[in-house]
Amino acid sequence: MKYIFSLVMAGISITSLNAQLIDIGKIPAAVMSAFKVQHPRATNMNWSGKVVHYTVNFNDGGENLTAHYKKDGAWEETYMGLPFKNLPSSIKNGFQNSKFSGWQVKEVRRIDSKDRDRVYRIQVKKNPVQKKHLFFDLNGRLLEDNITL
Repeated sequence: MKYIFSLVMAGISITSLNAQLIDIGKIPAAVMSAFKVQHPRATNMNWSGKVVHYTVNFNDGGENLTAHYKKDGAWEETYMGLPFKNLPSSIKNGFQNSKFSGWQVKEVRRIDSKDRDRVYRIQVKKNPVQKKHLFFDLNGRLLEDNITL
């Protein structure tokens, strides 16, 4: 029992360390430089960091955004939450014509990433157990549906 308690406490400590807000002076120069190039007008930045990964929440052009960078300054993705009603009509139509149209919409994000073109992620829930992330391209085509917790 003592061993299990120690493991749980160690996990909580590591999780807490990874998710802490950090002082802007502790952000690697490569990360700051990449961020400033991508978002020169950004305001209200709140940084959090892990050993090899940094996240910043900020405002840019009236939008609330979140961006992720690796410690070497490599950009991974930027996303923005938005209401379902503000989705482009092609995305709303794609969702409404999918087999998930009867599921409850929990969250919507616009995601730009280095690995693919812009996508829209709609998190849906059918019941407490059945939950999915649905990814749509700009034409409203369902690209993938992943199980989520």
